[in-house]
Amino acid sequence: MENIDFEKFKKLFLQEADEQLEIMEKAVMQLEENGEEREIIDEFFRMAHSLKGSAGSMGYTPIANLTHEMENVLDKLRNSPGILSDDIIDLLFISLDTLKHLRENVEKGLPETENPEIDHLLQRFGEITSKDSEKKETDIDKKIYLTSQELKNLKEKNQEKNVFFICFELIHQKEMQSMVAFLVLNNLKDEGEIIKTYPPHLDEVEGDLPFFSMLICTEKQTDEISRVIGQSLENEEFKIYTLEDIENGKSGEYFQEVKESFSQRGESRESIRVDIEKVDQLMKLVGELVIDKERLLEISKGIKANSRDNLEAQALLQTIPHVDFIATELHESVMDIRMYPVGSIFKRFPRLVRDISRQTGKDVKLKFSGEDTELDRTILQEVFDPLVHLVRNAIDHGIETPDRREKEGKPSQGLLALNAWQEENNIIIEVKDDGAGVDPEKIKSRALEKGLITAKEGEEMDSESLLELILEPGFSTSETVNDLSGRGVGMDVVRTNIEKLDGEVEITSQPGEGTSIKIVLPLTLAIVQALMVREKGNDYAIPLSAIFETILVNKNNRREVIKTVKSREVVTWREQVIPLIRLGEFFQLGNSHEEGFLIIGGVKGRMVAIMVEGVIGEQEIVVKSLGDFMGKDKLFGEIPGISGATIKGNGEVALILDIQGILKSFKKGGDSVERQSTGC
Repeated sequence: MENIDFEKFKKLFLQEADEQLEIMEKAVMQLEENGEEREIIDEFFRMAHSLKGSAGSMGYTPIANLTHEMENVLDKLRNSPGILSDDIIDLLFISLDTLKHLRENVEKGLPETENPEIDHLLQRFGEITSKDSEKKETDIDKKIYLTSQELKNLKEKNQEKNVFFICFELIHQKEMQSMVAFLVLNNLKDEGEIIKTYPPHLDEVEGDLPFFSMLICTEKQTDEISRVIGQSLENEEFKIYTLEDIENGKSGEYFQEVKESFSQRGESRESIRVDIEKVDQLMKLVGELVIDKERLLEISKGIKANSRDNLEAQALLQTIPHVDFIATELHESVMDIRMYPVGSIFKRFPRLVRDISRQTGKDVKLKFSGEDTELDRTILQEVFDPLVHLVRNAIDHGIETPDRREKEGKPSQGLLALNAWQEENNIIIEVKDDGAGVDPEKIKSRALEKGLITAKEGEEMDSESLLELILEPGFSTSETVNDLSGRGVGMDVVRTNIEKLDGEVEITSQPGEGTSIKIVLPLTLAIVQALMVREKGNDYAIPLSAIFETILVNKNNRREVIKTVKSREVVTWREQVIPLIRLGEFFQLGNSHEEGFLIIGGVKGRMVAIMVEGVIGEQEIVVKSLGDFMGKDKLFGEIPGISGATIKGNGEVALILDIQGILKSFKKGGDSVERQSTGC
């Protein structure tokens, strides 16, 4: 007997459990907001049933026991409308949190131990299900539910075929009722397309099934369908309604249109589950291929001059462009695989907003837009924690309590929006609220109090600069310290984490109207387009996303372009005066030259002109991290202005310039830019 790879099954269980718990939590949110909706309860039941089965097969008994009791309560909700209460909602939320904790224990390989909390939950579920749950026949939910979109689809189908709504009650058949329903369903499958049934999953039905209904799209006529049903039901009565009957309300006893359903998931698309580690490995291999592609292109330049009579060389030169094309296409395809919709993290926030709103006594409505906007998976994972900080701050600091909002003429319910969109090579994620806003003067006062700025600096700062002080370490406008805020941590963490992703944080606010915080992120960090430049015999890469223009400087225009203001060199560019940094001097590589190229770049409205000896050209580069070598207490220490490295086509290493880091060093150094040796 072959050894069973339990780790493989464990990993699959964890992946499926994440999806199931996510859907279950969304279902509870929907039930709390909209009340009892049959399709939501059915979806919740299916997820709990699946999780119970997989946990049981893997031997994870606590998970199986807890989901089993959840099933019992959900089944009671299906069969006893009107019993849903705040207590049940809270119990379901607590149970989901417990299931998440149990799932983490499984991932960590922690042994099962006695858990009083689980025993308490099982007891509470048992108390709910032990109450009298018998249901009279007259109380049976005989409705089948359709969303507006589903009804629209039925109308389109009905233009070419017939759509029938069929329902029957098993009055004489007292035993094996679900088997009879299954037999009818199976026979009708041969006559057309079964669109929907009630109950939706016969295999989950335990016990009696006195009522069953379905929607079918078929080319057959009413009498033909009646004959097929009659052969299976014998003496039982049944009813058949046309789509016109449904629209005219003749089937009102059995049919109800509902708003867009929780289980509505858009267009169906085929997909497979792939371990993300395999995708990352594929991306690494593509990165190496891109490096080799650049190497081939470099080699081809030397071959062209001396290969006119060499047929093999000519064949190689003809092949290289094709390899270039294939490598580029493969890179783009793998990048598409790595791209995830922003909605995959947005959907984690409804529960967080609900809990914080309750904790702070505020009424907050959460809205999304741009959920389909895609971002590199690696960046998406790293941006979640900063977004959590921003959402917490928006509710705790920004949105007012209902009574205060009403006094100020606002709706009692505050609005919090998570928006995402793409601008060129960047993705923008915005956290926006309609709360109290931020008063720049209050920020100035608190910054002066904490010694973050001097009085003179405060007078010279505009509103935008004052708002940016929120991002400084230790800054807080909260008057009290609680579990959410007031400890002077959070916003500086947001900026630090976003800048690690080569991103930016932009803040705008209007007192009394609200605040918008935008996170500007690159599409990907793995492979980017860059401008290769040369200085003192070293090559550097500058991401194109940070470059606005390249200007040739020679003896004819040098005096017109480069000026001196207060002993500091600046560049006049498009009616702006921006600081000049000579790259050789910045990295202590020697005295700079008077002619070369100015690279005009910047981030977040702050501009800089970088003087280099030469420009090599644009190139697709693979970003390599220097995290093991560069930073505090690392081999090369902290080197401002360097964000990573790349391997050139000739196999040599080129450092990647960090425009944001260079600007920070300039700002920190005042009139003199901090200069660091790169060790080149």
